[in-house]
Amino acid sequence: MLRDPFRDTDDVQWQPSEHVLQRTAVVFTAFLSCFFVAGLTFGFSALMPSLVDDGAFHEECIHKERKTCHAQRLHLVWVFTLGSSASALSTLPQGILLDWLGPRMCGLIFNATVAAGCVLFSMGGSGLWQAAYTMGFVLIAVGGSGVFVSTISFGNLFPNNSGLILAMLVACFDASMVIFELQALLIFSGMTVQTTMRLYALLPAALAVAASLLWPSANVPGAQERRSDDSKSTDFWGKVLSADFLLFVYAAVVDVLCVNYFIATVYPRMLSVHHRDANMLNSTFAFLLPAGEATCLFFCGYRYCKLAIKYRISGRVDMYCCTVRNPTRIPSALV
Repeated sequence: MLRDPFRDTDDVQWQPSEHVLQRTAVVFTAFLSCFFVAGLTFGFSALMPSLVDDGAFHEECIHKERKTCHAQRLHLVWVFTLGSSASALSTLPQGILLDWLGPRMCGLIFNATVAAGCVLFSMGGSGLWQAAYTMGFVLIAVGGSGVFVSTISFGNLFPNNSGLILAMLVACFDASMVIFELQALLIFSGMTVQTTMRLYALLPAALAVAASLLWPSANVPGAQERRSDDSKSTDFWGKVLSADFLLFVYAAVVDVLCVNYFIATVYPRMLSVHHRDANMLNSTFAFLLPAGEATCLFFCGYRYCKLAIKYRISGRVDMYCCTVRNPTRIPSALV
């Protein structure tokens, strides 16, 4: 295992000058983890047509001769609702676990959780095995959000570009919605849902190994992190109770609620209009949503870094990015 050069740093204005390759490897594997693992939950609508064709939850239908029914689609929407809710509710214990175990162990645990979720999801079938779809998807959701939480402090590895790195991590998180669409294309070409999910489980398993070897064992300190414990506690609660933070949380809740509702219901609503066009429109949506978010976030992160250096802007944009994805934690630069 590589020595951890990111710990026990006492310099107030921490500007790491060594281990550039290792720091680059950490950020690169974080990008890969966020893209291939972190946001899989929110691409579920792209996988719904394949699950319907595969007969997932078809036992819910009263008329078995029909290919699909409202009860079946409603159960698939319930699976997404349960997964996305578990992803949001798990961020608080994930933040506590991150402070206790550090990014290295959390990266290993949460990537492995997603791998286990993919394997369990692939075991879904009729009868009691229907529960494997739900349980597997919940594990994918919880593990994915945990992977993103584990990478939040990695922007501090390159202090002059911390805003850009955080924006790229969020962009990779959003871009991972497209993964299920790519799996749907493989399923359409002849592979089964079970095969694609089992093969995909190898990817988060490999990223779990990479995290255990490369990621730092403790959160990477920010530029202003050397303070007394009392000062930290006062500062933390002062920011949590500030109007800025409460407005950020409110905006995040409304934004995520609206987006999740749209993602969960877009395919069933399009089916009610025209069945043949629904798959095409759903696939288009699955590609355009992460592409638009990734493009905008990259531009916003780049501009933020430039403006922050020029005008000495505080870390409020960083706080907003982390609040949207993980309302339980504030970037270390603000503590």
